[in-house]
Amino acid sequence: MNEYRSIYKSLFIRLLIAIPLFVAGWHIAGRVKAGRNAIDEASALLLGVGLIVLSAVIPAYPVARLIAEPIGGVFYGGSYRRRSRPAYGLADAKRSKGQYKEAMELYNALANQYPHELKPYVEMVGIAIVHLHDSKLAEEIYLRGMKCLKQKKDRETLAKVYKMTCSRFSNKA
Repeated sequence: MNEYRSIYKSLFIRLLIAIPLFVAGWHIAGRVKAGRNAIDEASALLLGVGLIVLSAVIPAYPVARLIAEPIGGVFYGGSYRRRSRPAYGLADAKRSKGQYKEAMELYNALANQYPHELKPYVEMVGIAIVHLHDSKLAEEIYLRGMKCLKQKKDRETLAKVYKMTCSRFSNKA
């Protein structure tokens, strides 16, 4: 709604300018009568019509934005100004191929670039405990994630994953 607020404000200000111009143009164009000096009448008619056209052009931009914003959502799937999402493909591929250290580096880079995303921390904790057998590293990643994650739900999920993975690993050892 904040996006629309600025559009409505702009439209209101432009209408304050356009309405008097429209009224003046209508008044000038309406007073033109045949039989007087043709040059004066033509110039008055031209001035009146010009003011009417100008009064239509002034609010055109905010009106076009009001129409385009919702229609743009159809093509762009909602707000197309959202921030980019992390690309996990390469890190996931390294992990699936058993290249755990490389995957860990890629997930760490993603965690640095997107510190409020849950997935890099979950994946790094899993790799550290299950594949690298480094519970100290997993704890460091867990604490870092708990510090960086903004949403309570994400912190709870990370805590649950960390505890479950630790308990699963300690049962196998």
